[in-house]
Amino acid sequence: MLTGLKGGVAIANAIGRDATGSTLRFGGQGGLALRVRPYKHLGIQVEALYAQRGDNSTSYGPSLGHQLNYLTIPVVAQYRFGDIFFEGGGQYGRLLSAKPVQEQRTAIGRAAFNP
Repeated sequence: MLTGLKGGVAIANAIGRDATGSTLRFGGQGGLALRVRPYKHLGIQVEALYAQRGDNSTSYGPSLGHQLNYLTIPVVAQYRFGDIFFEGGGQYGRLLSAKPVQEQRTAIGRAAFNP
């Protein structure tokens, strides 16, 4: 079993035909990781991460231009063969909060976003 801390930088923006003014938003992510290896070549890693997403748009309605904060729980299966390994899996994410990047913009909370 392996436990540890995980951290990094997140780069996000809005995409789609109505997101013409979207610019990159830099945020962070970090949390805990737990890896178990029940067999010599097979391992499973579960993480609990706080992650910042969103964009810095100022040119389109209230659904853009927000910092979105999530709790994400990735689950990854790892197959290791010597120094080469393969990973695959999915993640569950839950929107914790949404706040506008500019103070004059109306805060719409989480209502406009898919949680």
